[in-house]
Amino acid sequence: MPALTVNAYAKVNWHLAVGERRSDGYHPIASVFQRVSMHDVVTVSMQGYQSRTTITGLEDYVQAGHSTVDKAVSLWRKATLSKADVLVSIKKNIPVQSGLGGGSSNAAAVLLALNSLADVKLPFETLCRLGLEVGCDVPFFMYDCDAACVFGIGEDVHPITARHDLKGFVLIPYDEKVSTATAYNALDRRKSVPALDLEDSLVNEYAKPCGQWRFRNDFKLVNKRPNLGLEEGERLLLTGSGSCWILLSDRDAIDCNGFSAVSVTF
Repeated sequence: MPALTVNAYAKVNWHLAVGERRSDGYHPIASVFQRVSMHDVVTVSMQGYQSRTTITGLEDYVQAGHSTVDKAVSLWRKATLSKADVLVSIKKNIPVQSGLGGGSSNAAAVLLALNSLADVKLPFETLCRLGLEVGCDVPFFMYDCDAACVFGIGEDVHPITARHDLKGFVLIPYDEKVSTATAYNALDRRKSVPALDLEDSLVNEYAKPCGQWRFRNDFKLVNKRPNLGLEEGERLLLTGSGSCWILLSDRDAIDCNGFSAVSVTF
C-alpha cells in the first residue's frame, strides 16, 4: 500500500486564558492558536492485516505504546474496525513538553493520513472527536487553517485570517520542563480566575501591532521568564503550558542565557 508523508507543524498560543476546573476535571480556555514553521515529518503506511502498530522515531521521548500516536491509532481502529497493520515513522524537530503541541500535531497528522489511506473514510467531525480523546490541542491541528480562536476544552475551533507578517524565535530552555498536569494544578491554587475572553475581542487584539498586544498566558505563573531585554516593538510570550517562549522580533540572531533560540516564521 502507498505511504503518505506530511509535515506536522508546531503551534503557538498568542493568548491562553484558563478558566476554573469543571466538574469533569477539564478547564475551559479562550485562546488564539497559530501554526509555526517548525515541524515534525510524519510518514504513515498500511501493510498487512494483523492489527499491528509500529511506530518509530519516538523512542527517545516516550515509553513504547504510550505516545499520542499510539492512542490515535487505537481510537481509529475502534472507530473503523480496521485490522490493517499501521506503520508510522516520525522525524522529530519539535521539542517535547514545550507548549508547541508536537505530540498533538503528530496525532492529528496520523489520523488525517489514516483517513486518507484507508478504504473506510470517517467524517471530519468524527476525526475531531477522536482527536479530542487524544488531547485537547488535537482538534486545532485537524483543521486546515493557520490560525484560530479556540474555546471549550479545545474542541470549539473558529478559524480566523492568519497574520504572516510576524517572525522571531522559539526560546527552548536547556533543562527546565513543566508538565501539563503540574501547570494546571498550580492554576487551581489561584485566588481569583479572570473571565474568559470573547472571540471578537481576541480577533481585534490580534490585528494590532504585536508591540501593543495585551494578550496573556495564565501559565506564566509556573514558568521561568527568560532574562532578556526587549527592544522597541518586540514581544515575549509564553506558549501553551510552557516551557518554550516566543520572541517576536526582527533581529537576525538572539543569545539568551539558559535557552537555545530557533528562528521561525508564522
